[in-house]
Formats: sequence, structure tokens, C-alpha cells
Amino acid sequence: MVQLYLVYIQPRSPTIQEVKRSRWDATERLTSDLYKISNFGEKTLRSVQCPKNTTTQAINST
Repeated sequence: MVQLYLVYIQPRSPTIQEVKRSRWDATERLTSDLYKISNFGEKTLRSVQCPKNTTTQAINST
């Protein structure tokens, strides 16, 4: 007869160094994503080719 024992090992808390590294990595990814989004928006606006004075005229007309 085979006996099986289930053992629950409680996960350890991350060290301060691990937490800092995780936050640093997340910040780097977010910064990179924001840069990509910004570039995408700039390229999209260029493809529309709006006249330069469009936003100025819209502000002045209100």
C-alpha cells in the first residue's frame, strides 16, 4: 500500500530587493509603452495632415 502525504509549503514573502526590482521593471515597461504610444499618436496625426492653424483657429473661434 502506497501512502501519499500532502505538504503545504507557505510561500515566502519577497525580499525588499525583489520588490524594488519588480517595481523598477514595471516602471521601465510602462515608460517604454508610453514612448511607443506617443510615437504612434504623432505618426497618426502626421498622416492626417491637418493644417497647422486648425487648433489655433478652433481655440480663437470659441
